[in-house]
Amino acid sequence: MMLRRLELQAFGRFEDEVIEFAPGMNLVSGPNESGKTTLLQAVMAVLFGDDDAARFVPWENSGICRAALLLEAGGRQVRIERDFFTGCAGWSEADTDGEFVPVFCGCPGAEADQAAYLSRLQELLGVGRRDLFQALLYGDPSDGSSGFSPERLKACLSDPEITEYSAILKNLQAEYLAISSTNPWGLQATGEGELAVITRRLAELEKEWFALQEMIRLQKSHQVGEHSDCTGDGVAADAGTSLPQEPGAAESMPNIPEAAVTTTDVRQDEAADYATRRAELERELAKIGLPRCLPAELPELLSDCATLRQAMAEQKHGLSVRQEERRKCRPPAWQRPAMGLTGMWAGVLFWSRIQATALPIWGGVLVTVAIGAWHVRRILLARSEGQQRDSQIAVVEARVHELQQQLAAMNHRFEALGLSPSPVETVRMQKNLPRYQQLLEQLRQMDDPREAIAAAPTVTDPDLPATASVPAVEEMIAAGPDDQPVEPASAEVCCRHGAEHSPAEALTATRDSADLESLLDARSRIETEGEVLRARESRLKHRKNTLDLECDLLQETLAGFPGTDLEDFAGILGQVMSRLTGGVVDKVQVTEEFVVQLPGADGAWLPVERFSSATRTLLQLALCLSLGQLRCETARLPLLLDDPLGALDKKRRGQALKVLEHYAAGHQVILFSHEETLRRKAIRDNWNLIPLNAGDSSPTAGKEEKNDHDGQLSFL
Repeated sequence: MMLRRLELQAFGRFEDEVIEFAPGMNLVSGPNESGKTTLLQAVMAVLFGDDDAARFVPWENSGICRAALLLEAGGRQVRIERDFFTGCAGWSEADTDGEFVPVFCGCPGAEADQAAYLSRLQELLGVGRRDLFQALLYGDPSDGSSGFSPERLKACLSDPEITEYSAILKNLQAEYLAISSTNPWGLQATGEGELAVITRRLAELEKEWFALQEMIRLQKSHQVGEHSDCTGDGVAADAGTSLPQEPGAAESMPNIPEAAVTTTDVRQDEAADYATRRAELERELAKIGLPRCLPAELPELLSDCATLRQAMAEQKHGLSVRQEERRKCRPPAWQRPAMGLTGMWAGVLFWSRIQATALPIWGGVLVTVAIGAWHVRRILLARSEGQQRDSQIAVVEARVHELQQQLAAMNHRFEALGLSPSPVETVRMQKNLPRYQQLLEQLRQMDDPREAIAAAPTVTDPDLPATASVPAVEEMIAAGPDDQPVEPASAEVCCRHGAEHSPAEALTATRDSADLESLLDARSRIETEGEVLRARESRLKHRKNTLDLECDLLQETLAGFPGTDLEDFAGILGQVMSRLTGGVVDKVQVTEEFVVQLPGADGAWLPVERFSSATRTLLQLALCLSLGQLRCETARLPLLLDDPLGALDKKRRGQALKVLEHYAAGHQVILFSHEETLRRKAIRDNWNLIPLNAGDSSPTAGKEEKNDHDGQLSFL
């Protein structure tokens, strides 16, 4: 792929500029603040947009800020233009007559347009990810210690799907840690989970509720005692004396045993507790989410589904392991035996010329045949092992296909029952099934509250019939002698029949009633808050279990993907580093954590921070070249470097420039630098020089260059 032209209109400091690039080596030369970095940013902004596009708009805003790229790849010429005010991008391609025909126009910020645009970009460049493209084109070797962090290197080497799944897994685990501080993955929680906060608050509310309940009981006992004192004088000591009645009232009122009244209150409390317990069971049953009429085949179906999914996960893991083993079954390298044979034959020919005999040649032929046979045997063994791995992979794939068909049939059975066949729902139903059956059994054993009260043991009194129950006592309270209905006696009537109370006692009674009312209100508020917290706790526990399952499934999925071959990448990186350093550093190690290390003086692997800035600069440049060779070998993307040689001495700079010139033979290299020595080399070696001098746009040469290359400079 070749970058041919960059067009800027009211972009940064450029008003109306067209930059032409050429194949091979290109140098954009200019002093600081001349716009080199702006050109670099323009390439990325045109291709992938920019969230902070306002920084490209000139101060004298005229309502225009555009940039365009002309790319050439595979015989196609593509022009991508972007308007940074609207964010819209246009894609046009040249036809056979050289005219550009629009093929796409939209705002890549929208989801549909973004997918269509990135698909075209992936087809053209071989790269549809901003981070990877930036790593390939924007490698800034001046900061070798931090330019490629382990996270960035992992993103560049990993599969995009794995990167997306890893980000989703990280978000789910963060949500899980916000709910529960303890986790099965050994991650460090930043704070206390919401479940722990709710549990602690519920414990506090429970203590407050019991304290209020005791205060309410004492307050009721106190009021009952005062009521007994109020009626005691009028009732008389023996139970047979009737109270004086008001005109029109019944002549006498039976003496109601205190135990019967107390038992009635107890039964009413038991009925309320019964109704509350039944409502809690119904709410908990509804939260589980299973149907009330549970299908008889559902437990067995859930068990078979779990077994089938476990077998599927094991087969997929085995398939990924065998595919990784098959990938390692490559033919042995022939370069080292060929180099050895070449050196041997050079010695054989030299020796045969000196001795004037053919004996060394026959010996060389025998050695060549032996080495060739040995190498062919290695090739055949590698091919045989590869065929064996292929047969194993075919068997496992057939098993996976069979399991997928069984899983599809089981999903149809779930859908026929009106249930969701998703893995999350099936696992949730399997976990909740025992509790669901337990709740159903408890509800079957519980009867209607009225029946429970009627079935409770009766309380008898010596003055009542042996079979008199609480309902009978209540009827006796409501009716007078000879079953003549009378109005219940109120506290005020009882006080009138008894001794007259003072105003202070009446005020005390009113105050006690107000205190009791406030206690009841406080208890009601605590119960309301407790119900809200318990509902929230139930939802959080359900979400916690769901997150646990989703994280486990994602981890199994990520484990099934083939990993990045870090040894291959380290080998490529070591070769490029050897060319850049002239063989001084020829080995590089990349750990499982994607940390790059170099060998020290004693042979031990050391982090790159322990080396000089020049070594880190060369390593950064080697990373850019290696990534381009590994990830985008077919696309052959250009390499854009901003002041790449500033920290190098003369010897290392010359070696790095040789590597870049060799790289430019099949690629396009664009350097951005303010150094005058690099500018003179570009003139001397006929690079494509693009000056950004504000005053003089034509390149100038030093006195020495004019004397040595007078004809060439005149032509330039």
